[in-house]
Amino acid sequence: MSEPLSRAERDDLVARIAAAAREVFPPGGSPNESILGHARKREHYLALLAEYADRLPRVVMGACPFTGMPLKRSFDPFGTD
Repeated sequence: MSEPLSRAERDDLVARIAAAAREVFPPGGSPNESILGHARKREHYLALLAEYADRLPRVVMGACPFTGMPLKRSFDPFGTD
């Protein structure tokens, strides 16, 4: 797993995800480009989403009532966007 995100890194990554999303899903219509160009932009967008998910800290949210094993989930401590 990668290093957890700092606030500045998280904000930068979220902004890059939003920009990539606008390229992949342009407002008001379909993209006017080749299928290969669109596929590359989509791959970039998905890679940014994966980086965001991989770098979120995993926090114990609870425990199993039967085994006591901790329930860990990813959590963005800086926001919900």
